Amino acid sequence: MYCPKCGTQNNDSAYSCYHCGTQLRPGGNVYQPPPPQPYYPPQSVPSHLVWAILVTVLCCIWLGIPAIVYAAQVNSKLASGDYPGAMESSRKAAMWCWIAFAVGLIGQIIYFGFYFAYMVAMVGLSASGY
Repeated sequence: MYCPKCGTQNNDSAYSCYHCGTQLRPGGNVYQPPPPQPYYPPQSVPSHLVWAILVTVLCCIWLGIPAIVYAAQVNSKLASGDYPGAMESSRKAAMWCWIAFAVGLIGQIIYFGFYFAYMVAMVGLSASGY
């Protein structure tokens, strides 16, 4: 950065010219603190860990495992101050919970549909004398 008064080259972070003392930036040598970081309340992020465990045990184990992994990351990210990362892990945990629940529900409907069809076929065969 060059001084507008004397033309001396100064460091880019200098507030005043080292040669003539002309102020290069508004505020002079006054310390300016960094802008405040946004405050995020640490208790406002749900982890969905209970739901992740339930869908893993009751619905679909292979799709419930990612839900548990993401749900377990929420509290550690909050503890380290990574609020956006905690929100993203919470969102992914909820998404995997719903996917595991839907796949488990569809699998159960298909299973009971085949079972019902089999039972109807057996009753029909026994009624026809085979």
